[in-house]
Amino acid sequence: MRSVPGAATVRVVNDAPVEIHTEAGMGRREFAAAPDRLWAALPAVFEELSIPVNMRNTSELQMGNAGFQTRRVGDKRMSTYLDCGSTLAGRLADIYDVTLMVLVRLTATSDGGTAATTYVDATAKSRSVSGNAVHCQSRGGLEQRVADLVAEQLVGDPGGT
Repeated sequence: MRSVPGAATVRVVNDAPVEIHTEAGMGRREFAAAPDRLWAALPAVFEELSIPVNMRNTSELQMGNAGFQTRRVGDKRMSTYLDCGSTLAGRLADIYDVTLMVLVRLTATSDGGTAATTYVDATAKSRSVSGNAVHCQSRGGLEQRVADLVAEQLVGDPGGT
C-alpha cells in the first residue's frame, strides 16, 4: 500500500471511527536562488533549529537527520510542531520521548530557481511505561520554519530570493 499525502487510515475502536495519520508532513517553497546557494544555506538552518545533520546526499541534494531523540526544536517545545495525541497528563509530544526525522530536498525549477521540500516525521514513546510508539502528525509549522530560515539565510545574498 502506498501512502498518499493527506490520506488517513480509519479504524473502528469501541464502535467509533478513529482517523490515524501515518504519513510524513511535507512543506514546499520555491526560491529564486540556484540550488547550490540553498545547499550552502542549509547547515545554518539546521544549526538554528538544533537539529544535528547526520545525512548529506550531495548528488540528490538531500540534507537532514534521519531520526534523533529530542525534547525541543530550537527554543520550541515539541507540541509546537507535532501532534502526538494527549492524555490527562498533557500533550504526548511534550511528555513522551520523541524521535524526529527532518529532511530537506532541493530540486531545480524550470526558471532557474529552487524548490525546497521539507519532510517531517516523528514517533513518540512513553518514558515510563513499555509499549508501542505512537505516530505523530506534523502541524506544518516546522516545515514553514525551515523555509523561513532558508529565506533569511538568502537575504543579502546576490543570488538569493
